[in-house]
Amino acid sequence: MKKWMKRLAALLLALIVLAGGAAWWLKSYIAPREVLDLSYTPIDVKGKVRDMIKHLNPEMVLTEADINNLAKESLGRGAFPNRDLVLDGARFELDGDHLTAYANVTYKKRVKAGAVAVYRLSWQEPNLVMEPETVSIRGIHLPARLAGTRVIPVDVPGTDLVSVKNVKFDGGRVIIRFTLNSPF
Repeated sequence: MKKWMKRLAALLLALIVLAGGAAWWLKSYIAPREVLDLSYTPIDVKGKVRDMIKHLNPEMVLTEADINNLAKESLGRGAFPNRDLVLDGARFELDGDHLTAYANVTYKKRVKAGAVAVYRLSWQEPNLVMEPETVSIRGIHLPARLAGTRVIPVDVPGTDLVSVKNVKFDGGRVIIRFTLNSPF
């Protein structure tokens, strides 16, 4: 009987060591691969509009860097309603109407992970709206709803003289075209 108990104890100890090793491996596997933060430079949209008027060009161009800054600014206001998940940093790449977000998150103040979310951008005046298409952590696909729909406020000054005619997603740029409103 003692021999059987010793074997059972050894088996349980081996299983605990294996489970601990697997947990450590998984935690290191999903850990972020790059250092990211949420720092951004505020975008002077009104200055861009002034330049547009000064050059008599009825379009405003937002570059990938502008979108990156606007997205970080909007995410900094509370990226996740779930308090267990905290956004530590992000970086965005724009390709047409697709915005890829590389993000570092922490779950329950213990587990750090590097995630990638791909969003489809659309214009819903006066904002850019990010609809999630895919979410993954190191190739492990997760439900897209985890990323949630995000709104990037663009703060285009609305006046009675001009309105947004259309928005074009062109490579690494978002082009907002304006039209003059008739005063009559």
